[in-house]
Amino acid sequence: MPEFPGLYRVQVVSPSNSASPPPVAIQSVLLESMVIFETELFLYYSYSFGESDYKIFYAKDENRKFEIDQEKGVLKDDIGGGPDFDPKFCSDDKMYSWISARDFIKYTGSEDFTEAQVQNTKQHVVLKKLANSLKETDNPVLVLVSLKK
Repeated sequence: MPEFPGLYRVQVVSPSNSASPPPVAIQSVLLESMVIFETELFLYYSYSFGESDYKIFYAKDENRKFEIDQEKGVLKDDIGGGPDFDPKFCSDDKMYSWISARDFIKYTGSEDFTEAQVQNTKQHVVLKKLANSLKETDNPVLVLVSLKK
């Protein structure tokens, strides 16, 4: 089977409609950019299939999956109103991502941030103070999400 950097080949087997051998038809499907993270309670996986991107959390203890809206493609921070979250790394029960200082400053000045309905207004204020302390040329802001235990 040929190898493609950054791509994964999956064989899909389906019944054949023809009367001649072989009894099954095999179709090759390419999944691009597959990412899998696992924590004690969750399995997170994202992949591209055709023109669509899929991002899914699977709660192992509940045997349920939660798909992230395909149009948005990110998790919304409804607790503190922080920037949208797209997991890049996972360790233990924490997921990490980052945003450039420039984009973070721009986001906290946007209507999305100022009008966000948040559960923790103190966290919202902390994010604005952080943005005010940054220069556009500073290092990226590391975003940490602690998953429920």
